[in-house]
Amino acid sequence: MEKNEELLERLVNEIAAQNKFIALLIAKNNVSTFDKSDTEILEEMKSETESIIKWSYFSSKESFPLNSPEKSVITFDEKLFS
Repeated sequence: MEKNEELLERLVNEIAAQNKFIALLIAKNNVSTFDKSDTEILEEMKSETESIIKWSYFSSKESFPLNSPEKSVITFDEKLFS
């Protein structure tokens, strides 16, 4: 029985490590590196990784995406098209 618990604990730790790695890869691809120092890039990656992990464990599908893009509203003057 103890061996099963040990195997289960190892499995849980492995899955947690994989989730962190996947979140880090996603964050790395989403970080803008233009004109930033290495420290700034790492801090942003850390922040993105933590928010991805937090969302994946504690949020519902309805709350995706984490940081929804800003939306622009465009209005047209009808006189221009008359």
